[in-house]
Amino acid sequence: EELEICQAIAPILSSMKIVTSSSWWIRRNSPSLLLLGDGNFDFAKALGFMGYRPKYATTLEARSSKSQPSERGRLRGIDATRVHRNYRIKSAALNGEVETFVWNFPYLDNPNAT
Repeated sequence: EELEICQAIAPILSSMKIVTSSSWWIRRNSPSLLLLGDGNFDFAKALGFMGYRPKYATTLEARSSKSQPSERGRLRGIDATRVHRNYRIKSAALNGEVETFVWNFPYLDNPNAT
């Protein structure tokens, strides 16, 4: 099902005129790109399907017993609002492995938070 979603999204994204400039930016930055708040990783998967595999993608959701093991570069249980406290991400940023961060609508646990 996820592959079907990615296959459905990729042609739509690549046919959009706005993607012309965006795809250049993504292609240039994807080797060092960190996607924060990617939920079920569909955005990272769609980018990968188009040939632009981000270095890392994160989600706040922890792995459930039903979910598949994490793929390389997929980090679970990462709170994008507290990413500065995560050792693995800080390390990747400090050693140049990650140079570009993209927030993808991070989830806020507190419904009253602004």
